[in-house]
Amino acid sequence: MEAAPAGQPSPPAHHPRFFLALGLGIGWLLLLAAFAFWSANPVTLNRVQLLHSDAIVSGTVSADRQSLQIESVLYPSGSPLKPGENLTLLIPPQHWHSGEARIVPLMLTAEGKWQLTPPPFRQDAQLDYPDRPDLREDLNAILASRSTAAF
Repeated sequence: MEAAPAGQPSPPAHHPRFFLALGLGIGWLLLLAAFAFWSANPVTLNRVQLLHSDAIVSGTVSADRQSLQIESVLYPSGSPLKPGENLTLLIPPQHWHSGEARIVPLMLTAEGKWQLTPPPFRQDAQLDYPDRPDLREDLNAILASRSTAAF
């Protein structure tokens, strides 16, 4: 490489280390973007909401998205709700899709209607959960602690 004439700036020299660092930086950013894409916003159960529920059921959303076909009653064992019943909520969640399997925490209103148990600090939120084995396991752990929970 020739030296630049006096008073002239040297041409940029891109050494292999520069390209290595650039490649590693771009690779790192792509890896972080992939992690963010595949693991962003994991579903977590709201423990307080579940502990304040009068009943928790799992079921399939109807074709009209207004009701839930109850498949199992997860809490309590002596619930008035029974598997096979079609449950219409006071205000059905807007995010439901036909045929979706959901875990639904419920509370009984003074009028005798079932509604989603509101989560703490967000009384207007409609929070229910996809029915998945990992969430069932988490739910069972929360329900097992129900007798020792101090709310």
